Amino acid sequence: MRIKMHKYFLFSLLLAVLMGTASAAVLAERGQSNYSIVVPDCAGQHMLITRYYREAANELRDMFKESTGVVLPIVSEADFPSGKPGIYIGATKRAAGLGLDKLELSPWETVTVTDNGDIILYGADRVFRKQAKDYNDLLLGSVRAVSLFMRDVLGVRYLMPTASGRSAAPHDRLEFNQPEPLRNKPDFVYISGRPNGIFYDYANNFLPMPFYGSYGGHSHDKAVPGKKYFESHPEYFAIVNGKRNRTQVCLSNPEVREMIFQNLLKRADEGYDWVQLAQADGFAGCECPKCKAALGTGTWGEKLWEIHREMAERFARERPGKKVVILAYTVTRKPPEKFKEFPGNVMIELCHYAKDDFKAWNSVKGVGGLTVYVYNWGYYKDEGFSPSLSPSFVPEQLELFRNSNVKAIYRCGFGELFGLEGPVYYTYGQLAGDASRKLQSALNEYYERAFGPAAAQMAKFFGVLYERVNDGRYPEPDWSDFMYGITIKLYENQRLMVRRYPARVLSELDAILTAAEQTPNLDEAQKHRLHLTRIEFDYLKYSAALAEAFLKWLDSGKKEGLLPPLRSAFEARNHYIDSLYGSNEKVVYDDFNMFYGCPRATLLNGGRFRGVMKGAFGSELTPEKW
Repeated sequence: MRIKMHKYFLFSLLLAVLMGTASAAVLAERGQSNYSIVVPDCAGQHMLITRYYREAANELRDMFKESTGVVLPIVSEADFPSGKPGIYIGATKRAAGLGLDKLELSPWETVTVTDNGDIILYGADRVFRKQAKDYNDLLLGSVRAVSLFMRDVLGVRYLMPTASGRSAAPHDRLEFNQPEPLRNKPDFVYISGRPNGIFYDYANNFLPMPFYGSYGGHSHDKAVPGKKYFESHPEYFAIVNGKRNRTQVCLSNPEVREMIFQNLLKRADEGYDWVQLAQADGFAGCECPKCKAALGTGTWGEKLWEIHREMAERFARERPGKKVVILAYTVTRKPPEKFKEFPGNVMIELCHYAKDDFKAWNSVKGVGGLTVYVYNWGYYKDEGFSPSLSPSFVPEQLELFRNSNVKAIYRCGFGELFGLEGPVYYTYGQLAGDASRKLQSALNEYYERAFGPAAAQMAKFFGVLYERVNDGRYPEPDWSDFMYGITIKLYENQRLMVRRYPARVLSELDAILTAAEQTPNLDEAQKHRLHLTRIEFDYLKYSAALAEAFLKWLDSGKKEGLLPPLRSAFEARNHYIDSLYGSNEKVVYDDFNMFYGCPRATLLNGGRFRGVMKGAFGSELTPEKW
């Protein structure tokens, strides 16, 4: 993924650029500009890369206008007249003339150069597989360079992935003063998961992983899918509790192991530089005689590491330069005991990321780095569709990752609550992109840019809210053992909600939010962001009220006198949810699918997995069934 360049040539490039830039460039002044946005000619480029160059140019034009009032023309390089200053995006001839196409760039590293008044925004742009569909399948370093330029020069912030979610700082006079070429390399090679739009993701350092052929965690069952082989080749599948299991494979079967390995080769040959190797979710070891004999007195964790290391060694021979990412999950959470070294083509993806886990894995030789699969957010957690973490955890987790050889982060769950969790998402992205950034500085920026005149009120609102989120927490479950029957005590998630959000706290929060909504001189974007927060807060308010009414009735021994207020709370919540959906399948506001686009039934239930709230939550009030 790297393009090499001789050191002498690099020195010559830098010297030429430095000599060519003597003073600050005036990009706009009093509504006037001589600049154009210049995109490469289409010849020889992949159509998706061309598409995103154009999208980046359009976004830059729009945000430049919002910042300065000036609309810059967008011009193809072939049609751009000489002698005019330009902002060049991507693989232009102008960039090649400076030797930028010869630079050795790591994934998502960018270069910004000024030369004789021109500004060149550049990064490696690459398609990794023929089936690429959108920006998540592409390495678009040049588009990230545009994002950084908008952030640093125009003061653009992407607060939410909504139509009103972006904000540019106003400039009567806009200068760009960067005498030296600037290279920006992210600390984490990706922070991936649910996409929320290219410019929101890039601006907040939530970078995709187009070079990684991941299945989201598990490869064995993808290489040997039950849907395809279970009927014709039952011997491929594990015997679990005396029966063949459609999702688990028989690892003593040489054909199965070969199919798993061939899948690695296939993924590499599709264009990926990293490929995933991992047992199926909810792993259960096969009970057939051959598997028992192969296992001996050992454990399935040790056996899996042995099998995976052998595959990694063979993969290194057959696909040199490619990486195997092996999941440390459930039975393979801990490093192997029988050996302490992997071939140098291995990375380990941790689903459990405490300090002791990092200490153990960083002592294993031949591991080229760690990635983490984090369970910070998601409506599968006890909180369901209510905040699960406050911003206070952000610097601690990121510092731990930086100090522990973590190269990349995958988010399991994200974006369900851009209103109530917006400050957490924003600070996570900002601190991930800048190790020196302070949490309070990022929080203040979010409040000020998102809510303008209502910033002080919203800082107060979120201060009270996150104090409650931190109150009464109990240790997180080991989510790496999720499929092994992590259970929650019946109604415990509702007790957590009531403990955090009693009526007096909800009343206080409601009053603060109402005061923010009534702040004078709010612009339309600020009103939209406040209303999105209001929608989520009212859902939380109705849910907490129902949980409190239900638990009072339940704990009273189901006294009949407490049933009317329970029924009232139930009907009020259902009516509110109905009002959100109307005749739609999703809650849509500001051109955005709220609650991660979940259907009405999921919102009625409160979430999924541990987030499902039993009893009065659901579509019908039927106390006789409780």
